[in-house]
Amino acid sequence: RPAENGSARPMTPTLDARPSAAPAGKATRSTSARPATRRPPPASPHLITNVATTDATLTDVEMLEHIHTGLDHRNLLPDEHIVDAGYTCAELMISIQSDFRITLLGPLRIDNSPQARTSSGFARAAFTIDWDNHRVTCP
Repeated sequence: RPAENGSARPMTPTLDARPSAAPAGKATRSTSARPATRRPPPASPHLITNVATTDATLTDVEMLEHIHTGLDHRNLLPDEHIVDAGYTCAELMISIQSDFRITLLGPLRIDNSPQARTSSGFARAAFTIDWDNHRVTCP
């Protein structure tokens, strides 16, 4: 059907179109030119949110496997998962990669080892890590 301005552009109703209430005695008509499916442009990020209620004593690290298992059951596992420091530790970053094939990205936790606190021995900051070449240089 031609649009109001005389062009022959087709109008596609959306799946979420709802009839509107008109004042008594007035006729209404609603049309929508939006496509029936809504997909983000290819350059848009794909965000997945997972919500869980837990005891206050449960740490973020303890929840991450549960989160990924839930996403896996719904076929929504990401290639990369960007997290805050509450979710990162070396062991978890390796296990998430091997168990779910997800690259866990986030800042490493502050070194609170006895060596770092007392400035004796070698703390994590004393080591140089070359991530690209998989090489660690010891002090």
